[in-house]
Amino acid sequence: MKPSTVQDHDPEVGLIALCPCHTGDGEFRLWPENEGPGPLLAERHGKAEHARLAAWCDHTYRLTDSRTGEWIYVAEPYQLHEEAFEDFVFLGENGWRVEVTAWRARHSPGHTVAVLIRRENAQ
Repeated sequence: MKPSTVQDHDPEVGLIALCPCHTGDGEFRLWPENEGPGPLLAERHGKAEHARLAAWCDHTYRLTDSRTGEWIYVAEPYQLHEEAFEDFVFLGENGWRVEVTAWRARHSPGHTVAVLIRRENAQ
């Protein structure tokens, strides 16, 4: 299966990418259990494998950046609390770049925000 890439998504000009929660060919729901930011967050919170993601990790999926080939891990929560921002700082201290944006939210736009997480060395 070919990895999906970042789709054009700009609601201001009418480009709405499909939400990967309702995936088609080439879309990847969830984050893998043994790579990406998930294992690091599980270690930080001391969570068991079946409950490894933090509460803010809602509507998770991943895409491949078409320019670099790097994975972009995405969560689209309805709200963010203090724990989420502490996690973002922690991820940054451990080689990850976190971006929070409203306009890239694909799951229920206007009600969720998109949290994009990628390796710090990714462009």
